[in-house]
Amino acid sequence: MVVDGQGKRIENGQDTMVMQSSYYCSGKQIEKLSETTWQDDRRIGIGTMYEMVTRLLDFSSEGTTMWLSSYSSQKNILWKNLLKKYKGHFYADDEIIKDISGSRLKFLNKEIFLKQLSLSEDDLETDKIPYGFSADLAAQLQFETEESIIEMAQNLYEKTKSKNLCIVWWVWLNSVANGKVL
Repeated sequence: MVVDGQGKRIENGQDTMVMQSSYYCSGKQIEKLSETTWQDDRRIGIGTMYEMVTRLLDFSSEGTTMWLSSYSSQKNILWKNLLKKYKGHFYADDEIIKDISGSRLKFLNKEIFLKQLSLSEDDLETDKIPYGFSADLAAQLQFETEESIIEMAQNLYEKTKSKNLCIVWWVWLNSVANGKVL
């Protein structure tokens, strides 16, 4: 099971951004079972949403966002989900991510992202989101990420009935989510 922010596959001269995919391996055979690509619906996947929230919080590492989520008081959880399921694939919610044009992915700037999350300038403190709100936003993202990849792993198990699971790419560096999948 592969879950990435902006993974690439080049096949027959075509460059494809792959966000999530699953495979079944038996002996020397590898069968692709599912794949979520940017080209499918020009939507942003789980890994890229995690990166966008990390940038919004002014962190340099998604690991910091994961760590901070454990300090949430759960007081400021957003009324909107950050992730949603569309045609069997998990993406960032379109109501939040609207500034996408052309064939290239663009990160929302902080002002647009705050507006889409229904936050005001009052939520900001010296141009940074206050620690308490940051922890709550990180916790919501962490929870939704965990729920999404757990469902993806369960679906993969239902298709294959295999108890062996190989997980790759950077979303799987999320140790908390790994523990829950196990």
